Amino acid sequence: MTVHSFQITVTLKLEWNVTVIDKPIPASYTTKVPNGTLLIDIMNKAADSEKQGPFDEYKSTYYSVMGYFITTINGIENDPSAKSYWMINDEQTGASLKCGVSSYVPVNGSTTLFRFTQFPSHSSHGNNANASGSCKSHSNIPVPPSTITVTIGMEWNPDVIKKPIPPPYTTKVARGTTLTEIINKVADKNPEGPFNKYSSTYYGGQGHFITAMNGTKEDSTKDWLWKIYDKATGELLPSFVDKYKPQEGSTTILKFITSMESESSASETLARMGLIVLCISAIVEGLLFFFTSRNTVSSCCVELIFQIDFRILSAYCLLQISIGHQQIIYKNSTLFNYIKNEMALITVTIGIQWDTKIVDKPIPPPYTTKVSQGTFLIDIVKKAANEDVTGPFNKYSTTYYGNLGDLVIAMDGVEQDPARKLYWMIRDKQTGKLIPTGIDQYQPQDGSTTVFSYEETGMSHYERLTRG
Repeated sequence: MTVHSFQITVTLKLEWNVTVIDKPIPASYTTKVPNGTLLIDIMNKAADSEKQGPFDEYKSTYYSVMGYFITTINGIENDPSAKSYWMINDEQTGASLKCGVSSYVPVNGSTTLFRFTQFPSHSSHGNNANASGSCKSHSNIPVPPSTITVTIGMEWNPDVIKKPIPPPYTTKVARGTTLTEIINKVADKNPEGPFNKYSSTYYGGQGHFITAMNGTKEDSTKDWLWKIYDKATGELLPSFVDKYKPQEGSTTILKFITSMESESSASETLARMGLIVLCISAIVEGLLFFFTSRNTVSSCCVELIFQIDFRILSAYCLLQISIGHQQIIYKNSTLFNYIKNEMALITVTIGIQWDTKIVDKPIPPPYTTKVSQGTFLIDIVKKAANEDVTGPFNKYSTTYYGNLGDLVIAMDGVEQDPARKLYWMIRDKQTGKLIPTGIDQYQPQDGSTTVFSYEETGMSHYERLTRG
């Protein structure tokens, strides 16, 4: 039986033609890992140990049976027009790997070389040599006795995505298996199926999130994104597929959200249900007061009004009890006051800011409005856009980052420019601090001004939040 407990030493190297790619080749990365560690886990370890290192952000595409193949590392992306691709070789033998980084297992003392080169390359030993490591199949891994049954599926708006929604897939896996491993197993079982090829982006310390599946790619300019839901609860799950572990009997839905859909998250649904429960509680409390009163009750009137307007729910519950000729308005109840406070309107301002020497257009005036307390910033931006369809907030783009949410990458026709280190930052004007989450999670307070600032800075909003 093979022993996997001892540590081995492995090295990762990057290589490209510096006359073609105008950036220096970074130093190699050497580390110790348990014997049997997959190459992708070594890459992730390198990313976690150096947050601004070359492996911190990479992109890959999954192919059934073979695993993940690299498409972008260190900002260098495959270029089919120039026939330039990322090739992965075993440096000792010169052989190219016969499987992806999620399937390849390096051996002790090996060096794995990530080479950006034209294909076919004539500089290597060709396919006659074999890599020193081995390839590991996802579907051939024996399932331990403690198994669970899980289901994964896809959903989208067929009026927007002109293709039928594939049927869900149910399988047995080991308890604690990640969603990535389940997707890979499904792909291996059905190489022609909908899960056969997908793309994801990895962020150091965070994980992989889906950017394309079944031929359908995200398009942040249209607010089209892949998100992950638990079908039973409707809960929006963390989008990092290599971190989430489905439970027994669960159905996990990879849903392609388009701007034509009116999306309602589980938290909003729970909030609405909570307010309904509060109103019912107020009625019950009033009826108890009615039945326990020693006075003669001449009438009892219960009024319940719910008003729903996209992510904004106002709840009003008034219990009026007339006892004899004396009228009591049920306004002193803690429950009533809580519901009344939920209806309170607040005044908020959003604005855009940039250096006119960098962006050759005038800074637009700020937008001030009244919204319900607890309104998300994204809904305030949408309200501004709806009220002025030619205004600065009319068109914007975002990228979704797991637990952080949607962060802006373009607004009013001005896009981020990493080459010039120009990024969109979102700040609270009063404190100057970055907002701690995306615009779909941040709730401005009464009297606040939130500024979308286009700045020349070394890191994006996401990078500043996750790297300090």
